[in-house]
Amino acid sequence: MAQQPLEFTCNTMEETLAEKVLGFLRCSERLSSNQDSTFSQNPKLILEVALQMARSDSQLKVSYLYFVEDLVAGSAPDFDVALSTFTRLESELIARLN
Repeated sequence: MAQQPLEFTCNTMEETLAEKVLGFLRCSERLSSNQDSTFSQNPKLILEVALQMARSDSQLKVSYLYFVEDLVAGSAPDFDVALSTFTRLESELIARLN
């Protein structure tokens, strides 16, 4: 017996990206505020450092590919495209911090 295709509603790429950026910022904020009092004094600097670390983390690409394989139906953006888009959006959000 043939299986019926699974149909589901999913977010647009933009919505998904925004959710991931906000999740990254929240995670960075939680980690930094629990470990270092300097976050509360200068969150913008700490988030910029976290973003720089993400850009240079060689394990990030492996994690992304694992994520894409397990959770994305169909074709997914290339890692470099996804990282570029993510860092551009996150940089814009960080720039808006006081």
